[in-house]
Amino acid sequence: MFNNNQELRDFASILCEELKLNDELELANELKLWNEDAFTSSTEFLGELVLILEKVILSSKILSMKPQIEECLATIKKALR
Repeated sequence: MFNNNQELRDFASILCEELKLNDELELANELKLWNEDAFTSSTEFLGELVLILEKVILSSKILSMKPQIEECLATIKKALR
């Protein structure tokens, strides 16, 4: 599903909107910061995205996106090995 960083960023944008719709504003704001506002290296972005996605899985109300989140995490972790 995820073949490059842009696809990961696009998914992060969609997830951010879903988090906002489900009143997960703190997570949405953190995701937006790293996805859209922060200027980082690709490796730093991927590392921060992993941390945020793990928080989303633990605390989120949007279980419908859990399979995509888990796939995204697996893709990033594989890339960072």
